[in-house]
Amino acid sequence: MRSYINIALLSGLLALATNSSIKAQTDIFSDDSVKISFFSSAPLEDISAKNNMAKAILDASSGEIAVLVRIERFEFRKRLMQKHFNEQYMESDKYPEATFNGRIVDFNVEDLNNEAIDYQVKGTLSLHGIEKEFSGTAQISGNENQVNGKTEFYVMLDDYDIKRPRMLIKNIAERIRVNIDMNLQKRDEQN
Repeated sequence: MRSYINIALLSGLLALATNSSIKAQTDIFSDDSVKISFFSSAPLEDISAKNNMAKAILDASSGEIAVLVRIERFEFRKRLMQKHFNEQYMESDKYPEATFNGRIVDFNVEDLNNEAIDYQVKGTLSLHGIEKEFSGTAQISGNENQVNGKTEFYVMLDDYDIKRPRMLIKNIAERIRVNIDMNLQKRDEQN
């Protein structure tokens, strides 16, 4: 039920971006090709995957940000890894998306320039049907037309009830490094 709330929040932010009367009062930035990658380093095997098709939207006037990623769109070096990831671990047919809904603390687009500034980001990360409060740091740069953000954080598989088969404990790390890179563009008044 709570994942529907996250999707509703993301839908609300997307509606905000398309409502021209509200857009005139706010600064909406979006990116439909957010790059998300993850890396698992375990004694027997390193595993990495990437997804360059996540979506993000930022209301610069409030610092509210939402990110949506389709789990099945992560790409692996080996097709079998991708199949196991989707079917056995992430159960992407049951939990097709991961979302983040939150706020960039004390965000002000007028403070941005080419040099990245560290900002605190707080919100809710929804993954594998479980929501957890999230707090981390993002490096943000840009100007009044573009906001670039990068972050790196770790996800504990147990926190999101993602099971590692006993016989593969040495192949899959319990702590996964996640990197996100986004380039949000200011939306036109007409779009």
